[in-house]
Amino acid sequence: MFLKEIKQPEEAREHFQKAIEGFNIELAEEPNSLVAISGMGVALVQVGQLEVATKYLQQAVNMNSYDVQSHLLLARTLVKQERYDEAIATLKNAVEFMSKLGDKKTIVELQKFIGEVNSEKSKANK
Repeated sequence: MFLKEIKQPEEAREHFQKAIEGFNIELAEEPNSLVAISGMGVALVQVGQLEVATKYLQQAVNMNSYDVQSHLLLARTLVKQERYDEAIATLKNAVEFMSKLGDKKTIVELQKFIGEVNSEKSKANK
């Protein structure tokens, strides 16, 4: 993402494409690699393949429901696709898992994000 931030989007895209190729190789060898699945999802988001990225990120959430970062990545990707209700459901699911862990600070942050998504959803529906 650093290359995108310093205004070198084409070079960044090439790096993400190479990362996708690497993740494909890793997943061919180890199909249940959570690191590769998550990485693939993130790389696909960066090259704009949101629909496919969503599938990988959902798989990451399914594999480790207690990883709040996976939930956040999935929710953000859903928001980019204007799939607000799914994003909210993902975040509420994360709240449920964080409640089981007793992680009150993360719950507050997730609830704040839910509010932001609801606000964005309201703006989109006007």
